[in-house]
Amino acid sequence: MDRIDTLLAREVAAIGDVSVRAALEHRLVSPRRVIRDWDYADDVQHECWVIAEDPLTKTSIAYCDRGFGPACPWGLLNMDSEFNEMGPDSAWYSRLEDAFRQSMMWDGENPDDYVVQ
Repeated sequence: MDRIDTLLAREVAAIGDVSVRAALEHRLVSPRRVIRDWDYADDVQHECWVIAEDPLTKTSIAYCDRGFGPACPWGLLNMDSEFNEMGPDSAWYSRLEDAFRQSMMWDGENPDDYVVQ
């Protein structure tokens, strides 16, 4: 869990836009381990760490270094899914900031020059 805390602190500190960082910090939770099904292979599951939640949108952000990680370890998960899936590749990002900005948790504007990395 110390590794997850360290990764999370590094990613949050890397967010340059103060309003984005504050909005994310408001939704952070103590990292919680969950096991999710890998959508692309039968009987494969991966350990994920939920780090942010929004009960209103029923969305969470998780870290997982398997599946789409390590290239895209920050993913959007549906909190109320009847399935236990990790979701599609389009919901996984290389940076926590991108996962947050692309989630329903963020209702602010993105700058014109913002590009998902």
